[in-house]
Amino acid sequence: MTKRQKTYWQNILIFVCLLALIIVWLGFGDQGLLHLYRKYMEKQAYIERINKLTKENQALQEEIRRLRTDREYLEALVRKELNLVKKNEIIYRLTDKKAKKGGDDKSIHKKGPDGIHR
Repeated sequence: MTKRQKTYWQNILIFVCLLALIIVWLGFGDQGLLHLYRKYMEKQAYIERINKLTKENQALQEEIRRLRTDREYLEALVRKELNLVKKNEIIYRLTDKKAKKGGDDKSIHKKGPDGIHR
């Protein structure tokens, strides 16, 4: 191998090593492609979370609107959440025989005109 060929291959080797270092630096450096990919995935997760929160926000705004304007919805919600009954309404409480461990709990509870359960 002549001196000229030897120098040529040394230059090629140096070029390949430098190119490999640049590729590694671009791929794995502080602002490299791997970092860019992670940031992109993080951005996508934030976008999904924003969309989910936007939908929840819209649902809550709709419920607020219904609570302010729809008296029947408000009444149904209050009756359900607070276990309230209308005047002279009769409530029947039925129990499962398997769940009953003693005592007769087939009583009928009524709410009298004074608002007290009997």
